[in-house]
Amino acid sequence: MRRWLPFAWLGLMVVQVQPGLASASTDAQSIGAGRGSATVYHVAQRARRGTRRQRGDRFRLGGSLTVGADEVVRGDVVVVGGRAIVQGEVRGSVTAVAGRLTLGPESEVDGDVTVVGGRFDRHPDARIGGDLNEVILGVADVDFHMPSVRWPSWSGMTRLPRFLGSVGRLLLLGFLVCLVVALAPGTVARVGDRAAATPWLAGFLGLTAQILFVPMVILTVVILVVSIIGIPFLLFVPLLLVGVALATLVGFAGVVQRSGRWVEGRLGASGSNRYRAAIVGLLAISSLVVAGRLIGVVGGIFALVAVVLMASGFVVEFVVWTVGVGALLLEAFGPRPAPAGPPPLPPDPSPPDPATPPPPRPLLPAPTSGPAQGVRPEEEPPPIPAPS
Repeated sequence: MRRWLPFAWLGLMVVQVQPGLASASTDAQSIGAGRGSATVYHVAQRARRGTRRQRGDRFRLGGSLTVGADEVVRGDVVVVGGRAIVQGEVRGSVTAVAGRLTLGPESEVDGDVTVVGGRFDRHPDARIGGDLNEVILGVADVDFHMPSVRWPSWSGMTRLPRFLGSVGRLLLLGFLVCLVVALAPGTVARVGDRAAATPWLAGFLGLTAQILFVPMVILTVVILVVSIIGIPFLLFVPLLLVGVALATLVGFAGVVQRSGRWVEGRLGASGSNRYRAAIVGLLAISSLVVAGRLIGVVGGIFALVAVVLMASGFVVEFVVWTVGVGALLLEAFGPRPAPAGPPPLPPDPSPPDPATPPPPRPLLPAPTSGPAQGVRPEEEPPPIPAPS
């Protein structure tokens, strides 16, 4: 019996220690599980950040640009005349010109945020690491909604407002053209003469200016925004646009007035009145559009004729505006025409004085020995016979 006592005591110790070991192993497993879950969470976070799409600088002219929540832009984001929606991370700066910028709840911008002449929407959880610059121009922030008007169901009545709109536009153009002619009659006349002298060159310059105008304005605005110090000069951009519009109207008035003088000359009108010439030229240029609108009111089989007239009228007006712009550029920056010299003097119609003797003929030397070769000797008179 004594031989089994040590074994019994050892078994009792094992039974007492086993619950502690079991609880210790359970605690260890729970601790390991907790550490493992935390590790898995951090690894998942790193993996989510690592799987984001990496992109460089992004630029958008018009339309919409979106930086997704799974996207990282390693550069700047610039939107001109459109909308920018940032839901992800931008390592550089974000700039919106004449558009709308929206920062979502998960957006992160490390650089500056600049909004010029647009609307800015920011979620409270959005993070901006740099400065926030907002320039309000007072024009782009206004939303204008035209009230809807329900016209009668007759198809002719639905086309009547378009005709009235064309007539109203013609009256407004006539007022503006007469105002420009009154304020700058000399400039308008010179522009018209330039257009008549070099119409093809003026048209080419005007078309080139129209093509390059919008890109140059956008490039100027972007440069001013990026340079930061040039942001205050953006306030002069609306003034620049107004000046360009006035200059274009001056060119249009010059071509209209010159066209009116040509029409008056063809009709045999007497007298010269700059206002009358401008009105006649404007009526001649806009007659196709107005006639097309008027025929379009009738509709039916005349619809095709109305479309052709209006399309032709739009082309004519576009050509007049384009030539006017080019003629104004030639007048402002082109070479000046050489001034006309004095007219040549007319020949003296008085006959020569008969009392004036003719100049003497030069004397020839007498031949020494016989007649010279190639020279015919003078004939001597025949001898007189002697009397018998």
